[in-house]
Amino acid sequence: MYQRESHWGLRATVLGLTVAAAALGNAFPSIISSFRMSGDTPPYARGIYYYTDVFGIFYNGVGTNYLYRFTTAGSLISSALLPNANVLGDADWAPPGYPAYGYFGVIDEGTDELKVYTTAGSYAGVARTLSADTVGYGVGGHVVNYIYLGTASGVISCFKPDWNLYNMYSTNVPLSDLAAGRGYGGMWGDFVFLGPSQPPPYVRAYYGLSGYLVGSFALPGNASCGAVYAGWGRSYMWCLRDTGSERWAYQIDTGPLMDIEPASFGSIKALYR
Repeated sequence: MYQRESHWGLRATVLGLTVAAAALGNAFPSIISSFRMSGDTPPYARGIYYYTDVFGIFYNGVGTNYLYRFTTAGSLISSALLPNANVLGDADWAPPGYPAYGYFGVIDEGTDELKVYTTAGSYAGVARTLSADTVGYGVGGHVVNYIYLGTASGVISCFKPDWNLYNMYSTNVPLSDLAAGRGYGGMWGDFVFLGPSQPPPYVRAYYGLSGYLVGSFALPGNASCGAVYAGWGRSYMWCLRDTGSERWAYQIDTGPLMDIEPASFGSIKALYR
């Protein structure tokens, strides 16, 4: 079921080191694990988040949204009703200004807001008002945690941690979700991953600051429903996929990251100012 579509004509230069990404071969991205999270009728999963355990954002009707907590093997641990929620969707790490752990941000498509909750299900407030067509949210990066918002038509807005706009570009990809990470396919950097809302079902990886397409890979299912990045030293993602009658969570290894000496981090920061 797993396929990989390569776009590796790219060579990346980091700190004077040129790496041929194609040399990594076809081992990555690869599926590590998966489990069925829900069906396609209420209550069903509309978003996914990861911190130690896997969290599903479940929708059971307007104003009735739940946070389901699973082990990475798919065993249900707990569930909680999420207050002040209308129609929740794509989730990711909480934006800057909130605690790094124990909190997450999620788009409320019913109120056009980015809301913040704790992993226990408590409401922490509204982080930002959004445009009416915003469906994708991600936060992350190699040195700086950039914030990404995406519209249903595939327009990506990249913000600095203070919410000042860094860049905006169109991908022409009908979008369902976003994830942001610090690496992909052996390269450190600021990457953003786009999950499609319709076939073709390839997840696409871009340089997040410029919008340059780096690669893509396919997962089972017809479309994406949510994604979040987690990992250090390797690039790990959790993706929620719609198979047509069920929604499955997939843990993805997008490849090992090259070693960088600690003294090099000052040079890396200079690249992203």
